[in-house]
Amino acid sequence: MLVFLLGWEALAGVAVLMVAIPLNALLTRRLIRARRAHLPATDRRVQLTTESAHGMRVLKLNGLDKAFEEKVLKAREEELPFVATEALVFSQQITATVVLPPVAALVAFAAYLLSDSSRELTPETAWPVLSVFSVVRFPIMYLSDVLGQAVQTWVSSGRLERFLGTPDSACSPLVATKEDSCDGRGGDNARRASSAAVGVAEVEVDAGPTAKRVVCRGVDFFWGAADAAGGSFRVHGVDVAVAAGERLFVVGAVGSGKSTLVSGLLGECRRSASGSDGGVGQCVVAVRGSCALAAQTPWIQNASLRDNILYGRPMRPGLYRAALSAACLWPDIAALHGGDRCVIGERGVTLSGGQKARVALARAAYAQPDILVLDDPLSALDAQTQRMVFERLLGPDGMCGNAAVILTTHATSLLRYADKVLLLDKGRVAAYGPPRELLQRHGGPELSRVPSVTAPLADLLTTLSGDKATLFAKSGPPGRTLSKWLPPADDNLQLDEDKYADARQKSMAESAKRALSRELSAAIENGSDADTGAGADVSGNDSGDNSGGNERGATAQDDNKRLGFATAIAWTRAAGGLVFVMLLLAFFLWERAAYIGGDVYLAYWTNDTVNGGVDTERRLMWYSLIVLANVGGAYARTTWFVRGGIVAAGRLFGRLIHKVFRAPMSLFETTPMGDITNRLTYDVETMDGVLIQKGLQAVASMFWWLSGVGVMAVVIPYILLALIPVMAFYGVLHHSYLRAGVQAQQLFAASRSPLQSHLGELVAGAATVRASCAVPRVLAEADALIDYSTRQMLLWMVLSRWLAVRVEILGAIVSFSVGMAAWALRDTLEASFAGLAITWAFNFSITLNFLVLSFSEMESKGVSLHRILQYCRLAEEAPRCVDGEEAACSPGWPAQGALSFQDVSLRYRPSLPLALNGLNVDVSAREKVGICGRTGSGKSTIATALFRLTELAGGRITLDGVDLATVGLLGVRGRACAIIPQDPLLFRGTLRFNLDPLGEHGDFELVEALRKVGLRDRVLAAVAGRETEASVYTCADATEGQGESAAGDEHVLDAPVDGGGANFSHGQRQLICTARALLKGARVIVLDEATASCDAATDALLQGVFRRAFADSTVLTVAHRLATIADSDRIWVMSEGRCVEHGPPDDLMQIDGGAYRAMVACDGQPSA
Repeated sequence: MLVFLLGWEALAGVAVLMVAIPLNALLTRRLIRARRAHLPATDRRVQLTTESAHGMRVLKLNGLDKAFEEKVLKAREEELPFVATEALVFSQQITATVVLPPVAALVAFAAYLLSDSSRELTPETAWPVLSVFSVVRFPIMYLSDVLGQAVQTWVSSGRLERFLGTPDSACSPLVATKEDSCDGRGGDNARRASSAAVGVAEVEVDAGPTAKRVVCRGVDFFWGAADAAGGSFRVHGVDVAVAAGERLFVVGAVGSGKSTLVSGLLGECRRSASGSDGGVGQCVVAVRGSCALAAQTPWIQNASLRDNILYGRPMRPGLYRAALSAACLWPDIAALHGGDRCVIGERGVTLSGGQKARVALARAAYAQPDILVLDDPLSALDAQTQRMVFERLLGPDGMCGNAAVILTTHATSLLRYADKVLLLDKGRVAAYGPPRELLQRHGGPELSRVPSVTAPLADLLTTLSGDKATLFAKSGPPGRTLSKWLPPADDNLQLDEDKYADARQKSMAESAKRALSRELSAAIENGSDADTGAGADVSGNDSGDNSGGNERGATAQDDNKRLGFATAIAWTRAAGGLVFVMLLLAFFLWERAAYIGGDVYLAYWTNDTVNGGVDTERRLMWYSLIVLANVGGAYARTTWFVRGGIVAAGRLFGRLIHKVFRAPMSLFETTPMGDITNRLTYDVETMDGVLIQKGLQAVASMFWWLSGVGVMAVVIPYILLALIPVMAFYGVLHHSYLRAGVQAQQLFAASRSPLQSHLGELVAGAATVRASCAVPRVLAEADALIDYSTRQMLLWMVLSRWLAVRVEILGAIVSFSVGMAAWALRDTLEASFAGLAITWAFNFSITLNFLVLSFSEMESKGVSLHRILQYCRLAEEAPRCVDGEEAACSPGWPAQGALSFQDVSLRYRPSLPLALNGLNVDVSAREKVGICGRTGSGKSTIATALFRLTELAGGRITLDGVDLATVGLLGVRGRACAIIPQDPLLFRGTLRFNLDPLGEHGDFELVEALRKVGLRDRVLAAVAGRETEASVYTCADATEGQGESAAGDEHVLDAPVDGGGANFSHGQRQLICTARALLKGARVIVLDEATASCDAATDALLQGVFRRAFADSTVLTVAHRLATIADSDRIWVMSEGRCVEHGPPDDLMQIDGGAYRAMVACDGQPSA
C-alpha cells in the first residue's frame, strides 16, 4: 500500500521501521547481559532476606536484627544498579518503538518529495501513509514487551535447565532388595518398597514375629562425592541387624556419626562397601517393611495439629486417640484454642520444643510402621514425659512395641531398656551388641580405647549392675512388660482422656460460634454467602478458630483490597513527590504536544497544498523539527518515569525491610512464611520491573487516549454525540473488567504463597517425607497447588481477551461514527482535517484497548505494591534505643546481674491463655539457676519475657534495679543478656561471620572460643581436606592441642557454613552457638536446652566451660536433663506458667512428694 501511495520511495520509511529489528536485537542482547548480571545479585539479596526471615527469632534474641537489616540493605544497594541498567534498557526500547513510526513517516515523506521536486504532499497521500505507520506503532510497542518477557524466560529457562540437568540425588531411598551391590553412587537402580521380603544369603529372613527388618553388612555411610570419599567423613563398617520388636540404641559423642548412620539407613547419604573408598564393592543394605521417622529437629507443617499427625492418612479414631495418648498430647490439646484442629503455625511456632517433638512422635506412632527411626527426639522432653512417652510408644504394649526401633540418644538412663546398643566414636563402630554382652566384655581392649564413650558405658554398666541386670536375660521373642522396669507413675500424671475430650469439645463449640458469627458478618459486609467463605477454608480447620487465625484473616482480607489512589500516591511520593510528578507531567505534555503538533502541522501543510503552492522544503524542515521534538519528549518522559520507578523501588524496599526486621515476633508466628517471603521476593521483583513497565504504559496510554479524544472533538465537535454513549459503555465495561480482572490477579498472587510454603516445607522435611514413602502424595499436593495457581493465571488471560473483543467493537463504532460525521460535513470540513480526525479515530480502538489492558495490568501488578505498602505500615516492637536510656542506666550497667521477676504475666497473643501467670522469683547476682518442668510449662517463655520478644501482659522484670521495659531492645539483647537457644540456627557464610556477625572480636578471641567448646582442631582438619564439612567435632578435642600455634586459624574461621548450618549436625550447631555466647560477655546468660543434643561427656565438659566462662554472670539454665542443672545454686520447677518450687537442689530433694524429687526419681539419674 505504501508503494502504491508513494512509489518506491516509501521503502525508505519501511527501511527505518526495519531498523527496529536489529535495534531490538541489540537492545535484547544488552537486556540479556543485564539480566544475567542482575540475577546473581538478586539471588544474594533473596537468600539474605529469606534466611533472615526464617531465622528472625535467633536474630532478635542475639540483637543481630539491625546488623542483618544493614546487610540486606547493602545487598540491595549492590542489586539496584543492575535493576537500573535493566530498566534503562527497557526505556530505550520503549523510546525506540514510540519514535520509529513518526520518524519512518518523515523519512518516507522526505524521500517522496525530495526525489522529485514536482511532487506535493496531498491529503489523499499523506493521511493513509501516516495511518499505516501509526498502526505499526502498537505492534512494535508490544514487541518490546514480548522481547523483555522472552529475555526473562530465556535466562530463567537456562537456570532451570542447568538445575534439572544436575544429577539426581545419588542416595537411594530406604529400600528392600535381594542384594544391593554398592557402586559408590548409592544404588541408582534401587526402588522404594514398603513391604518387600529381604532375601540375603548371610541373613535368615522369614515372615514371623522376629523377622529381620533392617540388615546392614559391611557398609560405610558418607557424605560427598564418591571420588572424594577417601578424604570425607564416613561411618565405617556398619554391620547391624534389627528384628521386629527389637530396640537398637545408637549412642556416641557429638559428631560421632549417629545422624549420618540414621541418614544412611534412610538412604539420605551415600554408601559403599567397607574399605572400598567409594568404589565398587559388595555390601548389603536391606530392609523389610514400612518406615517412619521422628527427626531431631521436628518437622511440623503449617496445618492443624490433627493434620500433622494424620499426615494424609485416613482418620481412624481409635488409633488417633492412642497416638495422642502415646505422645502425652491430651493436656496440650485441651489448652489449644480449637483443640486438635488448631492450626499450629509454620514450623510449629505456636508450640514449645517438647510439644513439637511429641507431635512428630504421634505422627510416627499413627503410621504404625514396621521400622521406627528416632533421631534423638526424646531429648526435647522432660524426664517425666520422656518416661511416659517411652513406655507408651516403645514398650511391648506400646503402639510401636512390635516395630524394629532405631533410636539415637544421649539419655544414658534409657540404655538399660535396649535390646542392642551401637556405640560410635569418630565415625567408627566402637561396640555393638546386647547390653549384657557389652557388660561381659567390659574392660576389653575394644572399649578401653574409646574415651568418648567411657561416660555412657560407665553409666550403663552401673545401671546394669545389681538386680536389674537380670532383666536382659533372654526368655523368648520380644514381648516383655516394660512397665515392670519403670518406676510407677505418679497419680497426678495419669491422663484422663475423657476430661480433656470434654474440654476440647467445649472449646471447639465456643470456637464454632465465634467462627459462624465472623462468617455471617463477613457475608453481610461483602454481599457473599457465608457458606462460600466457609468452603474456602483450605486448611481443613472447620472449627473456625485457631491460634493466629484472626491476625492472618485480617491480613488476607487486606490483601484482597483493590489498588487504590492512596497506593499510587505512596508510590509517587517514594519516586520523588511533587517534583517527580510535575516534571513527568511536563515531559508527557511536551511529547504529546509535539506528536499532535506534527499531525496538525501536516493537516495545514496538506490543506495549503490543495489551496495553493507551498514551500515544500521549508515545510519539510519544520515538520522534521517537530518530529525531532517528539523524539526528545518521548525519551525524556520515558527515562524520567523509569528513573522515578527505580528510586521508588529502592526507597520502598528499604522501608519494607526495616518494618519486617522491626516487626514483633507475632508476625512470624501467625503469618505463613511463604506469605512473608512472597512479599520479599516476588512482590519486590514485580515492583522493580513489571510495575514500572506497566505503569509507564498505562500513563502513556491515558495521554494517548485523552489526546485522541481532544483531536477528534476539536476537528468534529459532533463526534461527542457518539463518544459520550460509547465512553459510558466503556466505563461500565472497564469497571466490570477491573472487578473481575484484579480479583483474578489477586487470586493468582495469593495462590503463590501456599505453593511457596508447601515447597519450603517439603525441602525442610525431605527426609521425613521420603522415609514415610509420602513422596507421591506430597508431589500430588504440589501439583494441585501449581494447577490452582495456573488456573488463576489462565482466568486472568481469558478475561483480557474478553475485554479485547469488546473494546475492538467500541473502536469500530467510533471509527464508523467519525467517518460518517466527516461524510456528513463534507461541504464544510476540509479534507486535510477530515483525514486528521479519521486517522486518530482509526487508532482509537487500538489506543482504547491498550489503555484498558495497561491500566488493568498496572492495577493487577499493583497488588504487589499494595502488599509491600501493607507491610510498610506494620506495627513495630519497642525501640532499639530509648531516649534517656544512658541516664537511667549507669555506665557499667548491668554490673551485677541481679534479676527480679515481679508478678510477671505473659501471653503470646490476646486470644491465647497466659503462658506465664504471676511469676514471682528473684535471682541474686552471679547466681546459677536451673529451670525444669514439663514441656509447655513455661520454661522457654521465661527467655521470651526476658529478651522482650513478647511484651509482658502484667508485672515487670528488673535487672540490677532497672526495669527492662525502660531500656531499648539493643540494651537488653545486645548488651545485658545472651542466649544459647533450644533450636540453634546458623547463617550462610563463614564460621567467622556466625561467631561474630558484628565484627567486634579479633581472630585470636574467635579461635579461643572455638577451642573452649572443642571445635577448633576438627574444623581445621575439615578445612585441610581430611574430613568433610560435617566432620566429627567432639568436645574431647577441647583439651587437645592447647599449646599449638595459631597457624591455620584463619582457615578455621573461614570454614564455610551452609544455609541453616546444614553442613553441621544439630549438636555441632549448638556448640557454635555456645562459642558465640562466650564471646558476647553478657552479664545474664540463658542456656535454653543448650546441651540437649550433646552426649553426657560433652554435656559435662560444656558445663565446666560454662562454669569457668560465666563465673561472673547470672546463668539461667533451662534443661530436661536434670543432671545438667543438678549443680545449680537454685532450682525452679515450672508448672502452668508458675514457679511451683524453688530452692537449692538438696533442699528440694528433702521435700516429700515434691515435684523436683519426683522428677529426679523418674529421670533415673543422680541429682548431683
